Amino acid sequence: MNAIFKAVCGVTMTLLIIGPAGEIFAGVITYSIVAQTGDTIGGATVGEFTDFALNDNGNVVFTTSSVGTFRVFSQTALLATTGDTIDSNVVGHLSVPDINNAGLVVFRSQFISGSQVNGIFTPTSKLAAVGDVIGGETLNTIISGPGINNNGEVVFKARYDGTVGGGFFTPNGDLIKTGETLNNGTLIHFPGANQPTINSSGVTAFEYFLSNSKRGVAISSGSSTDGTSIAAVGDTIAGVTWSGIAVGSLAPVINDNGVVAWAGTGTGAIDTIWTSQNRIVAQEGDTIGGKEISGLVFESVSINNLNQIGYIGSVVEDAQQAVFLEQMVIAGKNDIILGQTLTAIGGNLDINNSGQVLFQGKLNGVSSLILANVETTAVPELSGFSLMLMGAAGLMSMSIWKRRPIPLTNGRG
Repeated sequence: MNAIFKAVCGVTMTLLIIGPAGEIFAGVITYSIVAQTGDTIGGATVGEFTDFALNDNGNVVFTTSSVGTFRVFSQTALLATTGDTIDSNVVGHLSVPDINNAGLVVFRSQFISGSQVNGIFTPTSKLAAVGDVIGGETLNTIISGPGINNNGEVVFKARYDGTVGGGFFTPNGDLIKTGETLNNGTLIHFPGANQPTINSSGVTAFEYFLSNSKRGVAISSGSSTDGTSIAAVGDTIAGVTWSGIAVGSLAPVINDNGVVAWAGTGTGAIDTIWTSQNRIVAQEGDTIGGKEISGLVFESVSINNLNQIGYIGSVVEDAQQAVFLEQMVIAGKNDIILGQTLTAIGGNLDINNSGQVLFQGKLNGVSSLILANVETTAVPELSGFSLMLMGAAGLMSMSIWKRRPIPLTNGRG
């Protein structure tokens, strides 16, 4: 992938890109602000952002906190707040929402005080809560936030009957839990509290720890067979040996194609993102868009049905984080977005199948949810002279949007 020319005009950056087969694409990114701290939505003030999610229609759901009050918002409405009664249950600390393409919203409530319930909710109903019996087990702690697929199936992680490891559940049954066998060992623990994903086939991906000390990434659909290991620490994937992970930091994700992506430590203690397609997406030490990656945020990995991976990485040049989609920089510190300076970037993102990336940052110091819209357009075959003329024309044009190159490959190799 090579840029033919770059036109920078005011706050616009436009590139033509040569694909691997010599095809030509034009790529641009445009930005919009979903919400900022201090905004008023549905009569409530938006506090500090905690978690967020994005569907393929560009609809966003997010949670905020402000002086002990936690709220769930869409772009246009207040969906729930601490102290609300939903389906005869009082909700408390609201966090980790998800949204599917039908607009169904789910989130977690954690106990703060009084009669508040630890459970999984929609804005109008309870899906599961502590004390419920699911898959023959009595839940005693909801560990993770929920994930929802486009069929409306919901998955979450919970402990039951005093177990440490717990399992992954839907409101109707368990997908996999401690005591089951996997990769020639017995499951004893599912580390971490990261939000799981569930694809359209009802399959979820998870981190596991076995009685034989093996650790890795696996999938399960809750069928009569136990889960299937995708990769384990010690495996060599795309030429790099997976040497370790910090317990609980792993957040494997799965798409509707069954492709799993995750981050860990590779040979030489190098942060690495792999996929189950035997592919390395990015590594510590890579230089992408002029930014050298000094580390990866393991929990930030997101995948879409194009098998593209979004992630957050720290960069050497300013010791700050940047937003990446495959081999492309979506946003970095000091970028000018809609006339405002991006002064910081949060540690999470979400991507969809419509070429959009949702991330958190500070614009002129104000906490903001920012939506980047990534577009590529095929360009008819052009002569070198035509390209030169287009480059000159681009340099003379003006636009209010900031734009960056779009890669035509899904990463390395």
